[in-house]
Amino acid sequence: MCKISSNSHNQEEAIPWLTFEDEISINREAIDLFDSVNGSMNTLSIIGPARMGKSFLLNMLAEKPVFKTSSAPAVCTSGIDVCPKPISFSPNFDTFMLDLEGQGDASEAHDVKVATPALLVSNV
Repeated sequence: MCKISSNSHNQEEAIPWLTFEDEISINREAIDLFDSVNGSMNTLSIIGPARMGKSFLLNMLAEKPVFKTSSAPAVCTSGIDVCPKPISFSPNFDTFMLDLEGQGDASEAHDVKVATPALLVSNV
């Protein structure tokens, strides 16, 4: 079962795309962001163990703090977040970055549920 939610946020912060509680929730703002793209959309996903610097790496690529990070052992990312503006790595190559919650803190089935949508839309 899926539900669509709506959140307002700071334009420089990552937008929650998908959250995985009892059901999958899709954020309307992320859908609108993806719908605003003219032409093809490139995506880059970072998938890996929890608390290993995935959000930090994406912030370095974005050259600004878009995704939440912390030095504490608590989890920062829940579900999948998307950068609110595409990153231009080169002319005609705008890319939306996806930050996934870390793998290994929940069940293997949960990890697969989180990784699958990102893998299905990722180009890089």
